[in-house]
Amino acid sequence: MFTQKKTSQLLRLGIGLTDLNRRVIASGDKDKAARPTKEDIQQFVGRAVKLNSKVLAFVTNADLFVELFKLRYPGVTGTLGLQSFKIGYAEVWFLGSPAGMLRGEVLTKQEDAFFALGERISALKEESAKG
Repeated sequence: MFTQKKTSQLLRLGIGLTDLNRRVIASGDKDKAARPTKEDIQQFVGRAVKLNSKVLAFVTNADLFVELFKLRYPGVTGTLGLQSFKIGYAEVWFLGSPAGMLRGEVLTKQEDAFFALGERISALKEESAKG
């Protein structure tokens, strides 16, 4: 859990964290069927737009990611990396799930997605420093 001090520091660095599936964590429940509600997603999107986010990255399993956003953003896919849609002005990145033992090509694709996101964030920081 992040304290206000840690959260403030992350925000100063331009990094925001949230847990869209907090229902499982908050209740201590291991219910695999627990999902964020449509209202949860609506609130999240509203916060992202209000904060003028540049990049939103999601670390979760592909099925959940697609399920959460398919109604609002039909272009959502479970493909790792930059998605074809934006939330507000923010680029949307899907980074896959860190759970389980990833090996071979699947692990390489996930590492590539994280690397590409890092490169994009660096480029955005350089752009904002210039302008």
